[in-house]
Amino acid sequence: MRISRGFWMSRFEITVAQFSAFVQNASYRTTAEYTGGGWILTPSGKREWRRDLTWMNPLFPQEQSHPVTVVSWDDAKAFCSWLSEQCGREVRLPTEAEWEYACRAGTTTRFCWGDNMLDGAAWMNGADICLQRRFKDWLVASFNDNYVYTAPSGSYQGNAWGLYDMHGNVWEWCEDWYSEKYYTSSADTDPVCDIAENRRCIRGGSWLWYPAFARSSMRMKYAPAYITNDIGFRAVLIPR
Repeated sequence: MRISRGFWMSRFEITVAQFSAFVQNASYRTTAEYTGGGWILTPSGKREWRRDLTWMNPLFPQEQSHPVTVVSWDDAKAFCSWLSEQCGREVRLPTEAEWEYACRAGTTTRFCWGDNMLDGAAWMNGADICLQRRFKDWLVASFNDNYVYTAPSGSYQGNAWGLYDMHGNVWEWCEDWYSEKYYTSSADTDPVCDIAENRRCIRGGSWLWYPAFARSSMRMKYAPAYITNDIGFRAVLIPR
């Protein structure tokens, strides 16, 4: 895989404060507000619909510096479109290829810090012994990242290119549709899956998932309108 076109990527996941500025400026209503709630995973592992779930109330404490959650792919795209108008430049979600290229930052290991998942406490917020305070029966790693839920953006070490939380904290929406054959049938240069499927790709793992799911190559998928409290996003700026 080769990336031929340069791009800038936000150093941090989009925060509650940044998303709040968008909502207020654009008088925007999110998918969760239209549909009347979203899905969460309970400590027992069951998926449950919560009508009180919104980006303002992810059902756990958050500060303005935390990554925003309970945003659909459509909400993330709306934020990028608004930001494009504000700065007069093209802002969008990263493609899968761009996301992995940026996450790896020149590495070929499972994670940007190496292959040993248990070294991740300094680098990521994932399902660990801290999470067991709330999710007692959860599969967790034997390290402590000091946060049960989301951590303030930039709480952990960044990768070699100065990008933070590429592993863990919240899953991140990507521009592409999800395809199982993405890496076997895509172009070698600047690949993007634009075949209309029914799922969009997310990358990076989250506070709720076992850290192995946060490795650089891990891919997951959800419907564009899906909303839950461990998915967020970051943006890329395209040079003129």
